[in-house]
Amino acid sequence: MFSRKLWTCKVPIALVALFLIATMQPLMAQSQNISGSVVDTTGGVIPGATVKITDVAKGTIARETSSDESGRFSAINIVPGHYLITIEKTGFKKAELKVALDVNAKLDVGQIRMDVGQMTEVLSVSAELLPVVQTNTMEKAYLVD
Repeated sequence: MFSRKLWTCKVPIALVALFLIATMQPLMAQSQNISGSVVDTTGGVIPGATVKITDVAKGTIARETSSDESGRFSAINIVPGHYLITIEKTGFKKAELKVALDVNAKLDVGQIRMDVGQMTEVLSVSAELLPVVQTNTMEKAYLVD
């Protein structure tokens, strides 16, 4: 009688374990990585660049990360599909790269080069208020600086 209780407890546990093993394998197979490095036109690394990986089919951002001190970036757990990698950094022109991520593949896009952006100068013009004309008096007055 004791062994029958033990048997009935082990069967559900074994079934649950088999179910988890069977369902985890496809989930792990759908998890890919996209990595690369961000450099300038001379090959120097660009740390702190914003990297957005957009799913082209859905039009949504799949991952957003930034490049580390050595210019490398990595986005993990990406579903297979077509993506647009957009990289932005102050002082540089935006860089874009279209990629296709296959099942069970780790994609290293290599070096993505960013061109130096144009320096722009913002000029702000403001005008002082003109003196108010008094129409109810004949008095004239001028202020000379």
